[in-house]
Amino acid sequence: MMLTYWTGRMPDDAMKRVQAASIWPNTETVQWPDAALVPELLRMAQQRLSPHGKRLLAYWIQKVGPTPMQEERVHIAGSRETGLAGSEVRAALRELCEGGILFAVRKSWGERLLFLPRDSYMAWRRVQGLSETYWKAQETASDQSEEALNRSNGQVPLGRRLLRAYVALKRTDLKLTAKGLFPKKTIVDVLSALAWKQADDIVWLFGFVEPVHHEHYPAPFAFVLDIAAKLGLLKRVEGEAGYVWDDGQLEQWLAGSPVLREAELLRLVTMAYGLESCELALFVSELLLLEPTIEYAAQLPLADAQNRWIHVMNAFGWANITVQDNGVARFCWLIDPWATEQPVAAEEAQLTEDIPLIALPDGELIVSPNASYALRWTLEQVAQWIRDDAVSIYRLTSRSIADAVEDGIDASELLDTLHQASGGLPVPDELVRAIQHWAACVNRTSLEEVLLLRCDTVDTADAASCHPALAGLLTERIGERCFIVQPADVAKLRQQLERAGWPLAKNNSLAMPALQQGSAARELVEAGPFVVDAKALHIYELVSPAKFAEGNGEGQHAAVPAQWPSSWTGQLRAYHHSTRRQMVESALAWGAPIEIKTEGRLVELVPERLNGYADRWEVSGFLRGETDEAIVPVDLSPHMWEEMRIIVPSAYADTKPV
Repeated sequence: MMLTYWTGRMPDDAMKRVQAASIWPNTETVQWPDAALVPELLRMAQQRLSPHGKRLLAYWIQKVGPTPMQEERVHIAGSRETGLAGSEVRAALRELCEGGILFAVRKSWGERLLFLPRDSYMAWRRVQGLSETYWKAQETASDQSEEALNRSNGQVPLGRRLLRAYVALKRTDLKLTAKGLFPKKTIVDVLSALAWKQADDIVWLFGFVEPVHHEHYPAPFAFVLDIAAKLGLLKRVEGEAGYVWDDGQLEQWLAGSPVLREAELLRLVTMAYGLESCELALFVSELLLLEPTIEYAAQLPLADAQNRWIHVMNAFGWANITVQDNGVARFCWLIDPWATEQPVAAEEAQLTEDIPLIALPDGELIVSPNASYALRWTLEQVAQWIRDDAVSIYRLTSRSIADAVEDGIDASELLDTLHQASGGLPVPDELVRAIQHWAACVNRTSLEEVLLLRCDTVDTADAASCHPALAGLLTERIGERCFIVQPADVAKLRQQLERAGWPLAKNNSLAMPALQQGSAARELVEAGPFVVDAKALHIYELVSPAKFAEGNGEGQHAAVPAQWPSSWTGQLRAYHHSTRRQMVESALAWGAPIEIKTEGRLVELVPERLNGYADRWEVSGFLRGETDEAIVPVDLSPHMWEEMRIIVPSAYADTKPV
């Protein structure tokens, strides 16, 4: 789930408290949670974290990733993996959760899971930058053209395939079977529209997708539905089993440059399906940090999942991969994964340089790779798709025009669209005449279900037709005594007829409640899920960031133990060996680090266990240097340091005993 989903589940007061957290920039233009997805602002927030918060966040990004982790495991991992003592882990968790970086959900039995939202994880990976763990840059690609989609690897970009699939789905009116599933014919039509050449390729490509209805839906079909739901194009009607298109979201998605839409799909696919494990998440997020048009060579042999993923990126038309004779894989993005909206002036300049469509007299349409989704959406509904290659080929036929007109597309509007898409060039006269002729042959007759008002006499009908209050309610007169009326006007029509002295018959057999129900507004909610989410965090209760410290995670460890003498946490002092043991035992129990002076230098000891008895004992743990980076495992006996004190993290300073 993305950050917006989790913030949508937070109460307003919790949102305000996180926004007021000291780590976030206090500006009117950008506030949390928007700032949590902007790398430049995240760098500022990172600098404002405590040292413990920075260390735990770095550990989380590198070792945990976007996968959820049990809170208990975080504390168990504590010392060696994070380099932090138990109290420091608790303080860092509290800081990151109250700052809206980490989130927590509570299972029904009280166990808490901590996690980074997927898009937040990607934003933090951008802050870290490219590590070159997997890839090393080679020579710059020869083609540096800004028209990224013109650089083809022989594959059609996923966005074009999805668009065709959604048009095929739209033609079905989203009709479902009695079981609430899409019919087999719909599935076949959608898979045909995706137009992958080999069925085996489809099975191989979509190995990362497990459909919810796996016994009914093939993985590619479930993928198509899931992407539509995640884009907000496909919605569910509250209280009903069916689906509908969100016309507003659909119109917005069709707008904009195709390069931008492909980049959005690339990021969405990566975050939705490529972050299922920390190892794979590190790999796929590293891919998104590679520069476009630059070829990179793999530094290490790729695991099966990694190799499959780069082939998916290739098959979706976003990247080019090659495998050399020595087995080394090479990778190059064909588009910028982080492409943003172009300035209007640049878009206008591009349109003037590149004509999206060429219409030939025989009805063949040659469509540029840079043609907008909106134009392609129209062409999919009015023309027969032939093929996709360096360019797309469509053909206008009598059947395609007839279907389009029957679906409500006007022939004159279609001609205007072709004219504009051709860069203002005139549409060939032969094609214009053909379209007009084909359209004129359609809808010569039709069958309609209408609501009829029937008068008892011709005189009553004549009087009603002249009545000023009824003039806008009687749509069309049929014969001598009948009028067509709109179901939505029935209530008002009934009232005006009563005032005019012609009340409707009380024994009217019309099922009015059904008509009124059809005109009622329907609430649209999120569709899906169509693909199995193995983590399924959304089914659990969200823990408010402001209340994270409460409950079973920290409450019993919040305050510094009252029995500690204040000198233990004050200045460095020399203590008797028995007192040293007592201090080490107390630090272990509460999870505190110890500052010691050994051989004239100060170091921090994070104790892990105490071995031995009486005067013959030693403490095992690790030392942290001044840089707070490297950790050194040690076993120290009490005579190996001169002075010591217990360190209380700043988060617990107010609870320090006096």
